[in-house]
Amino acid sequence: MSMNNHLELLACVARADGEVSVEEALALKSFMESAGMPEVAVSRVAALLRGDESIDVDAVVGSFARAATPWMLAEAIRDAYVIASVDGEVDASEISLVEKIFDLAGIPSEHRMKLHRWARNAAMQQLLGMTYLTATLERARRDREA
Repeated sequence: MSMNNHLELLACVARADGEVSVEEALALKSFMESAGMPEVAVSRVAALLRGDESIDVDAVVGSFARAATPWMLAEAIRDAYVIASVDGEVDASEISLVEKIFDLAGIPSEHRMKLHRWARNAAMQQLLGMTYLTATLERARRDREA
């Protein structure tokens, strides 16, 4: 399982509601930069987000969910909620995509509500940390320049 699979899965989440927001595109760009993705992978994900390339959501989700370890699933579900939440609203279609991951990974229905709640909370903490760090770094840079 590669980082490309993870990023394609997140591109599916970003496209799930039929519109990729600026915030979703920027978040995915940040994921790719922090992972040190090669330019070819960055270009592919950018093309997927713009809709220049088609994406077989079932194939992407299926291959990821069936091969992922629990650790990889946890990261993917959390990251899916980060992408879904970054524009301020989690759409039902984005939640449906997470449900598809659960289905194909074999997650029993009685555990899904806890996993949704965990992933939503983890995503909110991630985004809160980003908000704090953005403000702190901007302030520190202004102070250094003054």
